[in-house]
Amino acid sequence: MEQGGGMKTFLVAIVALAIGATGGYYYGNGVGLEAGIKQGTEKAAMEATAAAQEAAVDAVNPFAGDNVLEDGYQNPFDGDVKTNPFE
Repeated sequence: MEQGGGMKTFLVAIVALAIGATGGYYYGNGVGLEAGIKQGTEKAAMEATAAAQEAAVDAVNPFAGDNVLEDGYQNPFDGDVKTNPFE
């Protein structure tokens, strides 16, 4: 039996590890990049949808006009107000 076979096995293992790490890095980078682009596209779509919904709500809102209470407090019983309907 040969002596030094352990050194060859060790070198083969190191080379295989280096090749595996490099391949995994490039594969993971590609998959991660695709996932990031997909996530960015989905985020942009969600933002566009939210903006469109907000515009639709603003267009349909009937209460967006004048506020009748802006002038401050007004006593409803001052002035020519008929408070008794039976008089």
